[in-house]
Amino acid sequence: MARSLSGGWVICGMRTARWRLGAKKLDNLVGMSNLRSTPHVTGKQLFLAILALLFVLILGFGSYIVFALTAGLSGEEVTQTIVWSILIVSVLALLGLIGVAYKCKISWSSLGIVKPRLRLLHVLWQIPVLFLGILAVQTIFVFLFFSGNPPETNSSSKMLPHLGAGAKIALIFATAIITPLWEELFFRGFLWSYLRGKFSIIWAVLLTAVIFALGHGIPVLLPYMISVGLCLSYLRWFHQSIWGGVLLHMFINGLISLLGLLVL
Repeated sequence: MARSLSGGWVICGMRTARWRLGAKKLDNLVGMSNLRSTPHVTGKQLFLAILALLFVLILGFGSYIVFALTAGLSGEEVTQTIVWSILIVSVLALLGLIGVAYKCKISWSSLGIVKPRLRLLHVLWQIPVLFLGILAVQTIFVFLFFSGNPPETNSSSKMLPHLGAGAKIALIFATAIITPLWEELFFRGFLWSYLRGKFSIIWAVLLTAVIFALGHGIPVLLPYMISVGLCLSYLRWFHQSIWGGVLLHMFINGLISLLGLLVL
């Protein structure tokens, strides 16, 4: 009996050693052998980043709602102010996260903010390949559960035609540039760094993708958002920085915004 138990522990130990060796080889494959020496975001620092985002989002959109209700705005004026409020809140969210990083003295490298390397040129093939994969996932989901007719998820189709030139530029700037920056800084910066300090690379990728998808709060787009999150997490691991994810995020948001403005 004792021999069988000791033999079982030996086998488990050998499997664990092989798993760690495989993980080490995986990290070495992209030059992440120095990962353990890189400082990670702590739970307290992540909590402060979440509080900063919640404060900005609640205060920003809460102020807009109060203003819209008390100012007696017309339909077109409401549409215009929504766009500008999105831009303002996005800028404040980015500044809030940067402020937390400065306040907590978090190293930029732990957030994935490092000097871009030539390896970043891989995005020239990664972005189109990953984007096609994301579209394939959402297309299959729509055909399986909605018979090829995607459900209406918001009223943006009714809002876009009423935007002026300035508001359209503000919308594209907010959704295609500022939003990808602050979302990547939080999800693939603060959150990724915290999870990477606690879990293996596989769990960090999966958890970051799922939390990213749930954070957007659109159930019918959950498969799409999870696939986007997985791709962004993959780029975070592959490039050892947030820049690959930022570029893919900007590409997706910018393309959707431009198509929405051109078609409608």
